[in-house]
Amino acid sequence: MGHHDLTGRRAAATAIALLLAVATTACSGGSDEPKGDEPKADASASPTFPPNPDLPDPVDTNGPITEPLMQPVWLIRSTKTDESDDYDVRSQALFVDGDVAVYQAQDTMLGVSMTDGSTLWKSPVDMGGELPDYAGTSAHGDHRWSFVYPESNAKDLDDWGERLVTVDTRTGEVVGDNLLDGSYGAATAMRSVGDVQYLATDDGLNVVNDDGSLHTVVWLQRLPGKHPEIVGITPIEGSDVLTLAINTNNVIGTDVIVGVNPTSGDVLWTHPVTDFAKGQGANYVDVSLVDGRYVTRNAWDDQSQEMLHLWVLDPDTGKVLAHQLSKPGKAGKNYHQMRISVNDLGSGNPHGMVVVGDEIIFEDWHGISRYRPLTGEYVWTRHVDIMGLRHGDVDWVSFGIGGLSPDGTLLYTFMSSGQSGDLLAIDVETGEIAGRWAMDDAQDAGLVGRPLMVLDGDQMVLARNRSVEGDPELMEGPQKPLGPGNDVGLVQFPDLDSDEAG
Repeated sequence: MGHHDLTGRRAAATAIALLLAVATTACSGGSDEPKGDEPKADASASPTFPPNPDLPDPVDTNGPITEPLMQPVWLIRSTKTDESDDYDVRSQALFVDGDVAVYQAQDTMLGVSMTDGSTLWKSPVDMGGELPDYAGTSAHGDHRWSFVYPESNAKDLDDWGERLVTVDTRTGEVVGDNLLDGSYGAATAMRSVGDVQYLATDDGLNVVNDDGSLHTVVWLQRLPGKHPEIVGITPIEGSDVLTLAINTNNVIGTDVIVGVNPTSGDVLWTHPVTDFAKGQGANYVDVSLVDGRYVTRNAWDDQSQEMLHLWVLDPDTGKVLAHQLSKPGKAGKNYHQMRISVNDLGSGNPHGMVVVGDEIIFEDWHGISRYRPLTGEYVWTRHVDIMGLRHGDVDWVSFGIGGLSPDGTLLYTFMSSGQSGDLLAIDVETGEIAGRWAMDDAQDAGLVGRPLMVLDGDQMVLARNRSVEGDPELMEGPQKPLGPGNDVGLVQFPDLDSDEAG
């Protein structure tokens, strides 16, 4: 019997056994409040990242892949999502803070034990049926997490407005609950950058403190325009500069892009929209949500074929270093359709790109590419049509980019197709498949469809709003209603070494 035959059968058996246990514990009671005698996870200061997990021996990437299976550790399902038919990645958060995984999908808020999947806390405040307008995507300060929601049920009209809530990620304890409209003005944008939580309000750009209060780092009066409003906050990889998208004319969109130093509060450079694609009717641009040095704008040629403008800015001066115009070619090695505009929400999200120095790795419509924006060159492209599918039609296959391995050599990404999915490890330098692990819907219930994913050492947390099968936003796959539900699960890479030893 071959090594992978043995490994696959053992992994499959392990998966079935674990899921039988999960079905009677986590899935039925995972979203209940913990009992008083149940221990709560004691989160460490920050997640630890051991070396990359051992990858399986090279697998055949040209045919059906059914093993090795990812090994499930726990799975929970929450069924109390009010607007579960609207899968919007912008209203979700998934991150690991020590021994706790925090998951928020619209009105579903859970703090989950990384050890056994038990729910440590849920629904920190009663939002009166409202949904968060903004939520942090990582922990900040001393195990803190913050979100903003509209207060519309207060008895006193003076208390109506937006509330900024800050909780302890370990316990769900509310450590701050402030009415923004009464103290700081309405919230207009929010962004997690490392362990710092930025919140834009009518006062300017603020940092959320551990107690949920704010301190302003860039005053609104310093920003250009008579009535500036910060509508976007994006860090620049490898730089202390933040790029702010500013609206100055009270309509939806970005009028001005500025670079600011959040330490000194200085505005370093300013770009009105008219600086981009002059003479080409440019009346809007999008700042990348992953890296603030990249500015994009969609356009169409005379054949109504979509193109993408991409500008590269110098972080310190704002100077335009390069301007590329990408247009999908015909099917084959020259086919590219960059998905790096407003959907590029970064590591752990269903759309996007990752930054590697001065290069980016992003989704093509049916593949992944590494690209040099300064020169317009493609380093490599990995197309789905040569990967082989276990189930489904190639027309409905899509990629979801995750994060890089701790040493930056591998990109983890998810290839979803109907009822199955494959977690792939892509070599960042060559684009070759370094590892591939199978997941089936029957095994990991709903987590195969472009999930949010967070790598934590030799394991990975996955989450997915499971109201429909397929992605309504992209109109991909059969739109089969499944009812309200959010899946959160922890899976581990197969431990082939211990399997051999046993």
